Amino acid sequence: MSVGQHAANILSAWRVADRARVEAATESALVSCATGGPRSFMESEQREVLRSVAENLRDGVCRRASKQGSLRGAVALLVHLSRPEQIKKEMTGVSGDTRK
Repeated sequence: MSVGQHAANILSAWRVADRARVEAATESALVSCATGGPRSFMESEQREVLRSVAENLRDGVCRRASKQGSLRGAVALLVHLSRPEQIKKEMTGVSGDTRK
């Protein structure tokens, strides 16, 4: 499963407030990050971000009321990771935005 798919699965479970699904999706992402084979530099970086977010969710860091900024940041990173085509465009400097 790709980084984007793992991120989308965590977000999907988060949106419906299904704690068991969030935990399962988070653990699946962590296993994938730890056991994935050879990868490109970009994929390695994406996996590192996914691993960090998943660990924070698993450890409950993002659930504490005093860590609302961490929660918003984690969700923003998951949204970004769940859109792999956008990441590719940003990494290659291709943009559909013609405003300057």
